[in-house]
Amino acid sequence: MTVNDTSPEIVMLKNLRGSTKPGGNGKFEIRIPVFQRGIVWNDDQKKKLIESIKLGYPVGSLMAYETYEDNKPVWSLIDGLQRTSTIIEYLDKPFKVASPGLFYSIDHLTHISQILFPDNPAPHISELTEVLDEWLKIMGTNNQASGFHAGKLQQYLVEKLFNNVHLNSEKTIKLINYLSEEFFEHINQEIRKIEDATLPFIIYKGPEDQVPEIFERINTEGLKLSKYETFAATWTFRRVHISNAEVVTRIKRKYAELESKGYVISGLTGDSSSMTEFNLFEYLFGLGKVLTDRHTLIFRASPNPAEPVPLGFVIATVAYQLQISKMKELAGKLGDIYAGDEINLENFEKALSESCRVVEDSLRGFLKIRLNSRTREKQFIPHSDNQIFSYIVRYMIERFDKENDWAEKPINKASDLQKNIPLFYLIDILNGTWSGSGDSRLYRVCWTSNGDSLSPANDYLNSPLIEEWDSTLESWHNRELAKLQKVRTSNTPEAKLLLKFLYQDVITVLQNETIDFDIEHLWSVEKLVSLVASTGSDGWPIGAFSNLALLEKEINQTKSFLFSRFLA
Repeated sequence: MTVNDTSPEIVMLKNLRGSTKPGGNGKFEIRIPVFQRGIVWNDDQKKKLIESIKLGYPVGSLMAYETYEDNKPVWSLIDGLQRTSTIIEYLDKPFKVASPGLFYSIDHLTHISQILFPDNPAPHISELTEVLDEWLKIMGTNNQASGFHAGKLQQYLVEKLFNNVHLNSEKTIKLINYLSEEFFEHINQEIRKIEDATLPFIIYKGPEDQVPEIFERINTEGLKLSKYETFAATWTFRRVHISNAEVVTRIKRKYAELESKGYVISGLTGDSSSMTEFNLFEYLFGLGKVLTDRHTLIFRASPNPAEPVPLGFVIATVAYQLQISKMKELAGKLGDIYAGDEINLENFEKALSESCRVVEDSLRGFLKIRLNSRTREKQFIPHSDNQIFSYIVRYMIERFDKENDWAEKPINKASDLQKNIPLFYLIDILNGTWSGSGDSRLYRVCWTSNGDSLSPANDYLNSPLIEEWDSTLESWHNRELAKLQKVRTSNTPEAKLLLKFLYQDVITVLQNETIDFDIEHLWSVEKLVSLVASTGSDGWPIGAFSNLALLEKEINQTKSFLFSRFLA
């Protein structure tokens, strides 16, 4: 890339309106490359961007790759999708994207309150603010055709502040005149100021095959994307055969979200629903989404259809004998294995799917026990991603042969691993073994070096010794007893997990589905809190594990009643 390949261009925000629609807005068309992530900013991030623009703060430059179609410029966004999508959304519905309070001041609120409540305006300003913000959000835009005019706001104020009791004619005239001549004009002026603000675009016009590398460099050096998303660009040209319709659906859903916002995806013929070719990033993205949705006991939910989950990327990297720090090399390694052909990971996927099922089933007996009916935990995940990945990869490479396209090994110790997984799962969590990133540990418990070759490690083949259990439980419980608490505290994930583990052979499936249970303190929290206060102590281990039990809700209520009678 030479200096002449790039040039700056200053673009007013209002000139982005309509630019993402097919054909653009007459000035240019903005498209989204296939390697871009989806729109992931939350409402607060969007509000802060618009506020920064209004205040004149720098919000960074955007970068696009320029081509021409029908003698019209087409810009494919290399950097700046979140900012661009926020601005496009703002131009359409300013009051839904930006905070409504950005467009008026306390002076406006005071003046309106003085008209409506001339005897005592100050106490009503807070309520008036809520009502005004509510109305502006309903309007969304300052388009008069949508109802953005003084008469409509006057009716809304009467409805919300006076329960539809009409104002006298003098107040009505004053209010409508002020809204029309001052309030609305000020809002329109503030909106125009933001629309007239400018953004710097860096336009790249060099060779197209350098665009993925530019994207990766920008988003690695700036740490703007996750370590998985940066591979979306460099893995674009590694084609993967996909036979799993669920994986294809998740990939298409990612792009459909962008299309629903009005964007055109560069490199696609038609819309995403017609996609027939996929790259390595897309495959591992979709596979991770499918397995995460399928195994909710062990994988964290990811409701955002465009947000990558680590599952496919991490497990594929370690399963193919690469350390996490060398994940970037995975595409090249698979390219060597399938030299000249489309990468086909169908057998890898089958082995991984079966390994996920086995690991989840081995933990199901206690992870599925419902705790504390009062909180109704939606998902209980006490482990780190790398901890659960280590069991899956280790089981996978024990039962299936990587060197033989993941065919099942005729002789293996997978059943021993399966029995040991629940034991290591609990002891690892109580010991805090996986605190930190765990990247290097994940590789180490899966593979061991034998000179010039690698073989599966032995870490999980031998179950923990009784001495290790004694040491772990004693050390953990001593930490529980060392707690200095003066009030009730929430139960730790470790305590909840140990309760589940201990009660798994006591509670039947029927009881778990039909009876409400509570995690309850055996000694009354109220009594203990009172004693701590009366003795002037620094605190007692009120919520220590030895003071906890899992009780049926009815039994717990009876216990509470008896304690209250005793204390009385």
